[in-house]
Formats: sequence, structure tokens, C-alpha cells
Amino acid sequence: MKKILVICSVLLVVVIVTVGLPMLSRIKKASLKMAAEQQRQVDAWEVPPADESGSLDDVNTLADDDGKTSSESLDEASDPEGTSDTALPTEQAAEPTAEQPTEQPQPIPSDLRVIELPSITNTIGMTFKKIPAGTFMMGSPETEKDRADDEHQHKVTISKAFYMQTTEVTQGQWKAIMGTDPWKGEDYVKEGANYPAMFLSWDDAVAYCKQLSAKEGKTYRLPTEAEWEYACRAGTQTTWSFGNNEASLDNYAWHFKNAWDAGEQYAHQVGLKKPNAFGLYDMHGNVYEWCNDYYAEDYYKQSPEKDPTSPVSGSFRVLRGGCWGHEPSCSRSALRNTTRDAANRGVNIGFRLTRELD
Repeated sequence: MKKILVICSVLLVVVIVTVGLPMLSRIKKASLKMAAEQQRQVDAWEVPPADESGSLDDVNTLADDDGKTSSESLDEASDPEGTSDTALPTEQAAEPTAEQPTEQPQPIPSDLRVIELPSITNTIGMTFKKIPAGTFMMGSPETEKDRADDEHQHKVTISKAFYMQTTEVTQGQWKAIMGTDPWKGEDYVKEGANYPAMFLSWDDAVAYCKQLSAKEGKTYRLPTEAEWEYACRAGTQTTWSFGNNEASLDNYAWHFKNAWDAGEQYAHQVGLKKPNAFGLYDMHGNVYEWCNDYYAEDYYKQSPEKDPTSPVSGSFRVLRGGCWGHEPSCSRSALRNTTRDAANRGVNIGFRLTRELD
């Protein structure tokens, strides 16, 4: 019996030496490699100097070295006419909720290096960041996961600085100018001053811009699609403005997995997630945002490099950014979405403003 125990002990030692120790070594090396890669990604972020005009040189140097599906669905909750391409999943609608307190929870601090850009606040409390002129790569590389054919990658120059609103237009800001609440009584809606204004068509958004412009004597408008992506990327070339790792998306966006699938089937208060490097919130997720442009699938294969706008006519308008009811891939920086026409409304559609420099 003692001899058997001795043999077993010897065999156990042999197994530990030949299998266990090498395995522990590999685990340790993998952990060290992962930590080194995370540190490399952090170190890769470099803020380029601004020239006196406020433009950034080679703004894409902010990106690290790594690196449409448009939703096929608005269902009846966001498109009563059944005409939209941006449908939400189907489920029992939540009861409309009463207006919430206006106190704003504190946003999550960004783990990106946020560039200190000049900012302004207008008469109704909208805050804008001055986005510098610059050149970037619009669209996505052919290797990007979930890439669509209309994301042709090409160089774009934004020749003039512009102001971009730091959040989506809120219900409080909408009511301050228009005096209406189009979202009231709709399914999948939370009401409150700091929730995004939604159930608004492109025509509604343009009407808002005109009235606010008349009130303040400034020029407010929707961003061009190129301006929107330039501001969203904030100098990056990665899938999202924070990198390529979808696991980090919860920190920056409200999307299907942390909103709809988590039982929070509504757009959330603006500015609660981390901002991008330009200090802009909710560029990924929460609600789709109207751009000024008509949509054309192949437009960017022959568009001008400098300040592209859109075709002069069309049937569709562009939506950007993804939403709380759609998959993470819909919130990619390059994702182009559209809807049937400028009159379409949805509980996952809102907008943010640009303001031209004086």
C-alpha cells in the first residue's frame, strides 16, 4: 500500500511539473500581454496641436494603430404608418410615464483624453463645442465588422470650424421654442426636461432650427452628414469613437443590450454616458439623429473632398448614431441609416444642432 501511495505521489508531481506549471506560465504571459496592449491603446491617444485658426492638423493621429448594417426594421411603435426602415423590436408597449423631475444625474467621467475646445451656451441653455476645421477619413475600412456597402472610405476636409451641440436636443429645449410635446402619449417614451426630444420628423427639426435662429439672430441648422461623422469620430479611425472593443460600448451608449434588453425600453436622459474626445455626449446610441443631407448609397464614391453636402434632391434623409432599441453595430461611427421621407417620426429619432460661427 505504501508503495502504491509513493507511486501516486510521484505521478502527481510529474503531472504538476509537465502540465500545470507550463499552463500557469502561459496564463501569466497572456495576462501580461493583455495589460500591455491595454496600456498601448491608452498611450496611443495623442492630441495634435491646434493652429491659430482653431483647426487640428492631421486630426486622425488621435486614433490607435488597430484597425451598414442599417437596421432592417421602425415597427408600429416608432412608425405608425409602417413606412420606416428603422423599426424597434416588437414587445408589449410600456405605459407612457408622467414627466420626470428635471434634476440631471451626473455623467460618467470619460476615460478618453477630452480635448479642451471652446464652448458657448445659448439663451435656452444649449451648450455647444467649437469643432475645429480638419481632415479625416470618412466611412469604414473593408475589414470593419458589420460594414455596409454604403460606407465607402474616403478623405474629407471640413474647411470651416462650427459649433456642435454637446447633447441631443432635449424635451425641455424643444418646448422652450415650439411649445409642443409631440412625443406625449407615445409608447416607449419617458417624459422630462432632460430626455431627448423625439417623435420628430426631419421637417420638424428644420422648423425648430428656423425658429431658434430667428429668436437669437444666429444660424442654427442640422449638421451635414460629413460634419456629424467628423464630430463623432473626434480624431479616431476606429469602429467607435472610443476604440474597436464592443465591450466598452455600455460606457458610451444606450443600445439594445443595455436598454431594450435590460427592460429600459425608452430613450434615456442625455449626457449620462461618457463623452467622446470632443466632449460630445450620446453620439453613439440613445436616439438616431437627423442630418441635413439627402441619402444616396453611392454618393461618397464621387463626392467632393471638401465640405461634401449631399445630392441636391432625393427621397430619403440621413439618420446617424444608432439608438436605444438597436444592436451595437448600428451605433458605429460610420453607420449610415435612413428613413422613407422627411415626414417620418419615431420614438427612437431625435436630433442635435450645429450653429455657424459668427
